[in-house]
Amino acid sequence: MARMEEETSTKIVGVTFNNRQALVRNLVEGKSLELVREPGNPHDCNAVAVMDGNDHLGYIGRELACDLAREMDDGVLFEAFVSSVTGGGYDSSDNRRSYGANIRIKRLGGSSVVNGGDLEAIRKKVIPNTHVASLSSNREKQR
Repeated sequence: MARMEEETSTKIVGVTFNNRQALVRNLVEGKSLELVREPGNPHDCNAVAVMDGNDHLGYIGRELACDLAREMDDGVLFEAFVSSVTGGGYDSSDNRRSYGANIRIKRLGGSSVVNGGDLEAIRKKVIPNTHVASLSSNREKQR
């Protein structure tokens, strides 16, 4: 598996499900988002959800999520923000077009940044718009 670039662009997938269109429509460029690991997701064990507070906007696409998940599980911190909102309005046949969102993801640091620390405390206090998969549960399993 490849290591993710220091910064990359992608779109949020799954934005047409579960009434997410209203959430995506109201996003603004530059808005900070959270990336949340979902290792128990029944559809993809590498799932990385994209959240706006408590609002679930969708997911990172499978290919990129595979790389992100591995790094997040190793304690790498990432930040994400909206780069653009696309779609909306109507097409030439008067069919309503779905909204979409493009985001930028930036690596903030490796596991050396959080080794020996409380990852949740670091996430909340130092870098409030990021998420780190809980390594404490992984450490408990290894014992």
